[in-house]
Amino acid sequence: MKLFNLQFIMTGMMAMLLTATSLTAAAQKYYTLTGKNIVLRDKPGGGVVKDKVSAPFTFRSLDEEENATGGYVCLWHKRMKVYVSRQFIKEITPAKFSRNHLGNYTGKAGGETSYALANLQAKDGCLLMTITDYTAPQGVNGMRGHITHVMAGDPWAYGVNLTHYLYPYNANVSLRKQMTDDARQDDMWLIAAADGKLYAPHYIFEPQSEAKAKVTDTPITERNIFMLKGAVKEMRYVRICQRPFLQSEGVDCPFTTFHMTCRFTTAGDIDRVLLVDGNAKKLGDYVFTHNGDNISVSGSITATYKRTISNFDISYDGRYQSANGTGLINNTYSFNMYGSLFAQTFSPWEPPFTVDYRKVEYEKLAYTYSGDTSTPTAITMTECAGPDDFIYKTTVKNIVKDAHGNWTERRVYAGGTYMFYEKRIISYY
Repeated sequence: MKLFNLQFIMTGMMAMLLTATSLTAAAQKYYTLTGKNIVLRDKPGGGVVKDKVSAPFTFRSLDEEENATGGYVCLWHKRMKVYVSRQFIKEITPAKFSRNHLGNYTGKAGGETSYALANLQAKDGCLLMTITDYTAPQGVNGMRGHITHVMAGDPWAYGVNLTHYLYPYNANVSLRKQMTDDARQDDMWLIAAADGKLYAPHYIFEPQSEAKAKVTDTPITERNIFMLKGAVKEMRYVRICQRPFLQSEGVDCPFTTFHMTCRFTTAGDIDRVLLVDGNAKKLGDYVFTHNGDNISVSGSITATYKRTISNFDISYDGRYQSANGTGLINNTYSFNMYGSLFAQTFSPWEPPFTVDYRKVEYEKLAYTYSGDTSTPTAITMTECAGPDDFIYKTTVKNIVKDAHGNWTERRVYAGGTYMFYEKRIISYY
């Protein structure tokens, strides 16, 4: 692995983790327990008892076992694959997560907790969940013990991935800055259900009745993948690599001067993509034909896939064929509460087909925003080229914007090295 003036950080890997979660979430099934002291065994229909659990207890089934266990469902519990009888569980019907899920909740909790109060709010483009557990009344005075948990994460199509446990939590510090590797936690999430509740592994939250205005979510379109606002018709992009940077990196440098044109429909769908190298040689030309969310691509690549758009992500599922062979399309672009990308993996063989395939197999980008929620001021770039990864921790400077708030010029630096200049010419309907 080649490092360019930076220490390896886990933020880039977050893109892969969040993408994998979003890809499988819609296909996975969710269940919640309906009884107490329910037995979990190591085999369906019998076997050794591994644990006993009581409601509230919500879990994601293991897909590959769903059709092979008869009257049992397989799950991952305490680092073990175990099985639970279907007669003691109820399937949850997921609902699309939206900003209307923000607010106050009363919760049922397990263990010694009598009940819980919770608040879900948006902050710094992320989601902040505060949960206070209360014990049953104790002693002659009937006092209740309580403990408060503060967690943070990002939205996805059907809920929230609460990836970080913040202790201590500081309301005066940016939430994203507090979401460090040391604060990471495993397997804590919220699933929005059709019954109006939010389900977590050991909680069931019901919204508190309160008067509040209904929130309309800003629709996500494929323009969001390119961080574009407004009714953009066409975006012409050029990246000009600086000669000293290229010389310092040598022949293995994953970047070259590169041109890209993207055209959009009035609805914000990608209509055409044209890729050209620094010598005006055409690298790719892709035409997108839409039949609702069923899309076919012709040109340098042929592909057919289904697109699914939620309030917080866009996913694609299908197949492609190129001169190098065929393969699966299975990727998701995830957006924060501002509608901006926070971490993402791009591939030359998956929509929108904008990666220079001559140089990299795929690239992972993790974005940092400072004040302006739509234009990143730092980008961690992981360029995967064959056996080597090139990792750059960059800062973005000299940002120029048009009247719509879209950036049109910027310069990208790694350490003190000027890497490249980027320019976008944007036209609108």
